[in-house]
Amino acid sequence: MDGLLGRFLSFDKMITGTIVKFLYYILLVLVILFDIYFVLNSLFTGQFGMFIVGLIFLPLSVIYVRILCEMMIVIFRISDNLAAIRAMKEKERDL
Repeated sequence: MDGLLGRFLSFDKMITGTIVKFLYYILLVLVILFDIYFVLNSLFTGQFGMFIVGLIFLPLSVIYVRILCEMMIVIFRISDNLAAIRAMKEKERDL
């Protein structure tokens, strides 16, 4: 299994970084759409307090989604760096 499927099933290279970036954009769109719905709904129902909450919620939720995705990427980068260190140690041991 040397092809694409073999690389996918071998777990030699992590693909999660790409998936997390894709997930970030999907979550970002969903959060923005939800907030627009929330703000418009509060305007049409006359709930001014909920309108203000919606305006505050938008930037906070965008930052929250970004932080969550960055934390996932950091975890996988640590894994990649540890794999590189292990490879260097094995190369030094073989010499």
